[in-house]
Parts: sequence; structure tokens; C-alpha cells
Amino acid sequence: MKGFEFLDEKYTRYMLECFSNATGLYLKGIDPEGEVFLELENLQECEFCGYVRSCNDGACTASYQQACQEAAKWKEPYFFRCHAGLVMWAVPIIVEEQSVGCLICGQVLLWEIDAFFIEELEEMNQDIENFGLLCEKARKLKVLSPHKSQSVADMLQAILNYLSKANAGGYDERLKTEAWRNVILNHMDERKNKFLEDPFDYDRHLKKEKMLLQAIRTGQRDKVSRALPGFLTDIYVLSNYSPDRVKVRVLEFMALVSRAIVEAGLDSHIAVMQNEKLFMEAAGIREVEVLFDRVSTMVDEFMEDIFILGETSHRSVLKAVREYIGAHYREALRIEDLAAEVGLSDSYLSHLFKETFNYTVNDYITRVRVENSVRLMEKRDLTLREIAAHCGFQSPGYFSKVFKKYLGVTPREYRNRFIE
Repeated sequence: MKGFEFLDEKYTRYMLECFSNATGLYLKGIDPEGEVFLELENLQECEFCGYVRSCNDGACTASYQQACQEAAKWKEPYFFRCHAGLVMWAVPIIVEEQSVGCLICGQVLLWEIDAFFIEELEEMNQDIENFGLLCEKARKLKVLSPHKSQSVADMLQAILNYLSKANAGGYDERLKTEAWRNVILNHMDERKNKFLEDPFDYDRHLKKEKMLLQAIRTGQRDKVSRALPGFLTDIYVLSNYSPDRVKVRVLEFMALVSRAIVEAGLDSHIAVMQNEKLFMEAAGIREVEVLFDRVSTMVDEFMEDIFILGETSHRSVLKAVREYIGAHYREALRIEDLAAEVGLSDSYLSHLFKETFNYTVNDYITRVRVENSVRLMEKRDLTLREIAAHCGFQSPGYFSKVFKKYLGVTPREYRNRFIE
């Protein structure tokens, strides 16, 4: 649906139909050229407009085009009188600060029809052959006060803003889904063409898995990037295209990946935290393409971290700092103390940590504390307050805030939902 590609089309139509049903007002989507791209089902424009359009459709298009331009200019509802004399308003559809069209609403009068209005109507519609018929249709128009008209326009703008924010990034996600769908289909076609030498079976799949994990351990980024899409396609086919079975296989594979990256030198706390996050996200993912995109991004990030570790000459120093944090995370850690442990200035250690890992020393300390708090969640004899204190958090409130930032749920929600 042109102009609404960034929104969920079905839900957008539903919301706009509810708006029209509640207000009794006609509504249509107009592109910047004044052409209609959206008309709602079971909703007819007023008889007055239908008759005027049958006599001069071009004038309607020109009127809509100008209103759309004005609404885009001000980025707010624009009120206008159409060429035939009706009051309407154009509500702009803004995507990434650019107008892609507008919603035209109204087809009303602001006052009851009187002699002055009839004279004005005749002056504005000289090309109408049967003016008496036009007057009859005008008397059926809805009369809406200026205050109510403004309120209705504001409400329509609020609906558009809500739909836009609720679907922020949704268009990009649909593009990613479509891209992964094409990747899967292409790999399936390639495999079908050479099925005898490369069949879909678990023996060959497990051999590929072993080779892929070895490439991860040794930091072969290009090889991993080339092999992963086909490997994920194999999982999809061997799972009989069942999303639930695909999730199980993918999560099993990512557990093996986390071990491989630890063997490659990446910190175990980071691996565990990322896997915990993926596990919780997977519960809400319904499409395998979305899951594959998330996994691919995660593996890319792991490979980038491994590459950085392999390139830096300070690997042993940073490893020592991380090991110290892992042993003393319950204590009040200061960067000055950590720097003294490895013989560096605190400013240089901060710079080195940020440049190498793209996060601060304090970020890493917090990650380690949260990861260890996750381990303690299974111990039901410990309260959340005790877990917070044990892991070095200053207060239960701060613990809850930080935990939700990293895992998306509070400690209490995590324990109730994910710990048996």
C-alpha cells in the first residue's frame, strides 16, 4: 500500500476504519501528486463529492495535491476548502522526516446551509449542469463545528503518530525477513540441483557443523560468513520446516558457538550473557527468517570480537583485568585498583578497554555481575535482595534496573518466567 509501506497494512486499515466508523467521516489516502492510494472498504464518499467528481475529477485531484503539499510543508493537519466549497483537512504521513502523502478527511460544512452559502456554492460550481441536484446533495452534508473539526484532525494525527512509533523499524525488519527468505530459497535451489553430491541429511550436516565451529575457533571470518547461511538453511530443511523445531536446533547450535568463541579467547561471561539474551528473544520470534537474521548478527559480532583479540598486542593485559574482575566482582571495584593490578594508568586502561571491546570497564563489571546473578536465580532459598548483595550491587533497586537493561526483564520476572 503506497505511502504505508513502513506500517503494518492490515492493522493500519483496521485503525482507520475504526476512526471512520466512530466519526462518520470519509477518509482516503493521497500521494504527493494528488492521486488516491488508499480507499477503505465499505466506506462511500458523500453524494455531493461523488456528483462533483463525476463532472470534474481533475479539479478534485489538483485540490488534493495542493493540500498535500501544504500539510507536508507544516508537518501538521492542514485545513482547506476544496474547489467545490467543502471543508476538509489533510493530515501528513511523515516517514524519516519526509512526507510520503497524506490522509484527506472531512467533506463537511462548518455551518448550516443558508442563502449566502447557496450563492457561494453556485459561484464555485459554475461547471455543474444541474445545480438544483447539487443543492439537494449539499443539504445532506454533515455539519461539524470548527472545534470538533480540529479535534478530529488532531485525533487522526495522533493515530498516525502512534502507528508510526509502534512500527518503528518494522519496515526494515520486513526487508530483512524478505532478504533471508531469498537466501533460504536460493540455497535450497542450489542444493536440489546437486542433491546427489550434497544431500540434505544429518550426517553431512553434522560434518558441516564441525567445520563451521572450527572456523569460528580459529577466527576465519570470511569462511564463517560464507558457510553460515547454507548451514541455517540445512537446519530449516532438516527440521521439516517447523519453526519450533528450528528454534531448538538453532539454540543448540548457538550453545556450541558460545563454547567455540570462549576457546578462541573471548570472555565466557560475554558468551553466556549473549546466549541468555538470545534464548529469551527466541520465545517471541515467530518467523525463522527473523531468527536467522538475529543469529547471523550475533555470530558476526562474536567474530569481530575474536578478530580484535587476535590483533591487539595487549591481549594478555586485558585478559588479566577480566580475570581479576571475575574473581572480585562481589567487591567495590575501582578502575584505579584494576589499573594498578596490571601496571597501567587508569586513563590508559579505560582507553584500551573501550578501543578494544567497544564498551567501558564499568560496563564489563556490570555484565559480569548480572551474569553471575543469573546463575544464582536457580537457588530459590536466596532472595533477590541477597542475590543483589552477593553480586556486588549497591541496592536491590539498582540491581533490578541494570538487570532489565541487559536482559529485557526484571529479576523477578526472569525468575518467575524462565526458572522452574
